[in-house]
Amino acid sequence: MTSAAGLVDPWRDTDRDIGGRYAHDTAVALRVRNLRHNVVRFGGRPLEISANYSALLERTTCSDRDGSGADLVCWNGGPGEVWVWEIVHDDPEGRGRSAVALDRHIAAVRADPRATGRRVVPGPAGVFAPATDVGQQMGSPRNAVKVDTRGAGVEVYQVRRYRSRSAVPRANHEALDEAIDIMHEVEDWERDYERRLCGRPHVHHVPLG
Repeated sequence: MTSAAGLVDPWRDTDRDIGGRYAHDTAVALRVRNLRHNVVRFGGRPLEISANYSALLERTTCSDRDGSGADLVCWNGGPGEVWVWEIVHDDPEGRGRSAVALDRHIAAVRADPRATGRRVVPGPAGVFAPATDVGQQMGSPRNAVKVDTRGAGVEVYQVRRYRSRSAVPRANHEALDEAIDIMHEVEDWERDYERRLCGRPHVHHVPLG
């Protein structure tokens, strides 16, 4: 996309898979990583997180995660609160459906036993620090994903395609690697919940490829 000043925005329309599952999973994982880095801001308590993340959904089937379709749920984000986010590609279609989808997810999360006695609200707009996350895209080594906040409960992501793998900043690789490791921990928490819910034995995660 070209701006009014004639400059090409590298974060717009750079990849045919721009709205694909890998880009979305990357955006989700980067935001979970951000929350984990900021646990001190939440009183230092371990965060209980569910996520609309492909590998997690494939390997935690008993609880159906939270059943809401929400992209990110923090069950103990604030005192007595559950935080819910919708994460969409930053284009008119994604932004246009985000508010309706968020309302639907919040209603579904309220029905989950883990939300009993808690207020279910959109994730606070200022909770992520730094406000922007960037990391290499899963499944596309030449791509990077950038995530920003659009408003309470709504995060938007964009994709940039580099000319070669070597041109991708090292920090992007490191951010993705750490985010995937943290998603392993999220999977373990979900499996513990499944064990309590369904009586299945806890099985630690299989490393993501």
